[in-house]
Amino acid sequence: MKKHISIFFLVLALCLSMIPTAGAVYAAQPSYTVIPTGIDATNVDILDNGYCGYKVIDGYEIPRKGIIAPSGKAVVTRDFGDDPIYMGVYGTTHAVGYGDTIIDLPIYLRHSADGTESWEDLPIYDTDGKLQGHVSDRIRRYAGLGSIDAISISHAFWGDGYLTVSVDTADGNQAFAYILDLRKMEICFSMQTYDYGEEEGAEIYSVNEGLIAYEKTRTTYGDNGLDITITEAGWMDLSGKQMIAIDPDKYVRWEEFSGGRAAVLQDSPRGYGYVDKTGKLVIPCEYDDGGIFMDGYAAVSKYVQNAGGRFGYIDTSGKTVIPFQYEDANGYGEGLFTVAIQTMKHPDDMFYSTVYGMVDKNNTTVVPFEYDAITPVKNGAAYAIKDGKVFVLKFAEPSPVDPNDISNIFTDVPVNAWYAGYLQKAYDNKIVGGTSADKYSPTAQLTHAQIMVMVAQLHSKQKGDNYDFAAHQKAGAAWYQTYEDYCVAEGIVPAETFTDPGLFKGQENKPVNRGQMAFYFAHTLTDDSYKDKQEATLSDIDGHVFAPEIERLAKANIVGGYSDGTFKPGNLVTRAEASVFLANILDAME
Repeated sequence: MKKHISIFFLVLALCLSMIPTAGAVYAAQPSYTVIPTGIDATNVDILDNGYCGYKVIDGYEIPRKGIIAPSGKAVVTRDFGDDPIYMGVYGTTHAVGYGDTIIDLPIYLRHSADGTESWEDLPIYDTDGKLQGHVSDRIRRYAGLGSIDAISISHAFWGDGYLTVSVDTADGNQAFAYILDLRKMEICFSMQTYDYGEEEGAEIYSVNEGLIAYEKTRTTYGDNGLDITITEAGWMDLSGKQMIAIDPDKYVRWEEFSGGRAAVLQDSPRGYGYVDKTGKLVIPCEYDDGGIFMDGYAAVSKYVQNAGGRFGYIDTSGKTVIPFQYEDANGYGEGLFTVAIQTMKHPDDMFYSTVYGMVDKNNTTVVPFEYDAITPVKNGAAYAIKDGKVFVLKFAEPSPVDPNDISNIFTDVPVNAWYAGYLQKAYDNKIVGGTSADKYSPTAQLTHAQIMVMVAQLHSKQKGDNYDFAAHQKAGAAWYQTYEDYCVAEGIVPAETFTDPGLFKGQENKPVNRGQMAFYFAHTLTDDSYKDKQEATLSDIDGHVFAPEIERLAKANIVGGYSDGTFKPGNLVTRAEASVFLANILDAME
C-alpha cells in the first residue's frame, strides 16, 4: 500500500503542477571587497582551509614563495635569495592547508649554498606561520627510524584531509608511501612501493573520499631496455584493499574521487570522462581536459567548431552548466565559477592577453575579467593577481533573503511581475505551487483538472473540514479523481458535469477558458462570500451559458473585464491570471 501511495504522489506532482512544492531560494548576486596585500606573485592556489599559496617565477627560477591568510597577511614567507629553485616551476604553488595546519610541500630539487642538492622535509606550520615540526619526523617515528636516519621525500599528493608522501631510503634502493591524516596528524597508511632489486612495484597517489588512486607495476629488462607494465590499477581503501578496478590498457590516467566521480583519460579515442564508484563510465570520454569536481561541478574543455578548445563546467550527471566559451577555467566555489577570456588590455597591444573573472550559475559576470590569475572561492575568500600583486577578494555574507518571497522561490517570476502579489497570496495559502521546484510557468494554460484541485482546496479551507484528499484517492483512478469527487460531493459542480451529456465530459486535461473558470469559482465559496461590491456591465456575456456565474463574480470584484468592457469568456486562462482570481477568492473568504 505504501508503494502505491508513493506512486500516486509522484504522478500528482508531475501532472497537477498546482500543488505547492518546496522551492529553491535564490540569493542576490554576491558582493565582495578587494583587499590589496602588497605581495608580489605570479601564481596563486587556494588551499583547503581558505588560505592561499603563492610563488614568484622569475624566468625558470622560483626566488620566493609563501602562504597568505584571508586577511591579506603573509603568514609564511620563504625567500630563497641566492638559492633559487630550478625545478617544479609550473603548476601548483606546492602547499597544503587543512584546518589549522599548513604544510610546505617539496618543489623537487633545490640547490644548497655549497651547490649540492637537498630535499625538503615538509615543514608544518600553524595558521599564524609558526613552525610546528616536519612531516619527515613523523614518518621516521612511524617507521621506527632515528632522527639521524636519512630519508628523501621525492614528492607528495594531497586531498580531502590526507597527505600522501613518497619516500626513498638513503641508499636509494627502496621506496615507500606514507599517508598522513591531517585531522589527527598521524600516519594512517604505509606501503613499500619499490625495491629496486625486484620486478614488482607500485605508485600511490592522492586520497579523496576514502579512496587511494594507485597502480601496481612489473619491470622487466629486455633487448629494448626497460619495460614497465601496469598489472593492476584503480582505487584502494586505507587498508590497502582494492575497491575499484580500472583497465590500464584502456585508460592512461585516473584521478581522485570527488562528488562520487573520478576523471579518467581514455587512450583511444583520446579524451577525458568520469567513472562512478562502481568503476562504470558515467560521463563519456569526450573532453580534452577534465578537472576534479568541486562541490558538484568540474571544469572541462572540448573542441568547439570555429573556436578551438574552449572551457566550461559540467555537473556530476554530465550536464553542461556553464557553456564552452572560455579560454580557461580554474574551478568552482561557493556559487561562483572561475573562467578566463582573451582580450587586449590596451588598444596598442600586439597580442591578446588571458584575463580571469568569475560568473554565477546563470553565466552572469560577478567578478570582472581583469585579473591575471584567480582562485575559486573557499570560506568566503578568493585570491587574484593583477599587475603582479596579490589581492584578496573577500566575499560578504549574502544578504538575508525571505525564503517565502515568490520571486526567490520561482526563477521565472520577476520581482515586479504584475501578478506577483496575487501569486504570493495564493502560494502562502497553499492553493498553488510550481511546475517544478523553481518554476511557476506563468504563461502556461490551466486545465479543468488543475482548477478542480484549486477550488477543492479553497472550499475545504473555508469549510475547515481538513479533507485528506490523498486518503480518498481510489486505486487505479486518475490523479485528479479525488478532487473531482470532492467537487461533486460538495455541490461545486453537478454530478453530470463530467458524464453524458455533461458540459465538460472528457475535458479534465484540456485547457479551461475564462467562462468555465467562472463556473468553478462561482460555486466554490458559501453564498455570503459573494457580496455585491460594484456594478458589473460586461458587453459580451449576454446569453452565455455561464453568464450568471460571470456576473456573480464580477459584482463581487473577484473577476474583471478588459478595458473595452468585454469579459472574453472564450479566452484560455494562464497560470498568472489564475493566481489573480485565486487571490481575489481568498479575499472574498476573509
